[in-house]
Amino acid sequence: MSDATQDSSQSSGPQGGRDDPGLLAKILETSSVGITVVDAEGQISFASRKAEEILGLAKSEITSRVYNVPEWRITTFDGGHFPDEELPFQKVRDTGKAVEDVRHAIVWPDDRTVCLSINASPLTDEIIVSPINLSGK
Repeated sequence: MSDATQDSSQSSGPQGGRDDPGLLAKILETSSVGITVVDAEGQISFASRKAEEILGLAKSEITSRVYNVPEWRITTFDGGHFPDEELPFQKVRDTGKAVEDVRHAIVWPDDRTVCLSINASPLTDEIIVSPINLSGK
């Protein structure tokens, strides 16, 4: 017998429902956009495989940093100053609202530049940050 009051968004499909941690892990690791999780203090606590690819760093290198670590030399696309208060994490933390298409670059110590478009959304105690590499476009 089925429960007619069950929310259809929670129904199980062939691979399990939305609360299935294995399914969530697969989604995070196969997403075509980078996904990072940043805690309330700015420490990056998770980085997806695509985030590793976009940033050119191993997951352990990403998660050992805060969102605005000086080694990331965050600039505008043309190399100008990019203020910390305009970074997606800071904007979400300050306003409690999601931001979309915040564009900045990261210049690495070897002068490699990665141009990013970033969306960020608040959770209860963390912020989801999704970088997209625009360097090749």
